[in-house]
Amino acid sequence: MKCPKCKGDMVYETFTNQDNLAWHYDGWRCLYCGEVLDPVIIANKKASKNNDLISKNLGKGIKRHLKAA
Repeated sequence: MKCPKCKGDMVYETFTNQDNLAWHYDGWRCLYCGEVLDPVIIANKKASKNNDLISKNLGKGIKRHLKAA
């Protein structure tokens, strides 16, 4: 898998709390820039992009409405 940030190689890894192993999750880590991706991060990035598009489109609509008034 290639990193979407730097295009470096990514490795599949299990991330854990070093102190007491209270939590762990699996994901991908870039060997070059350290970017970490897992299903939750990917879903949040997609939702954020969708919200940005909605905000931009709403802003354009409001500007058009204000110009027409």
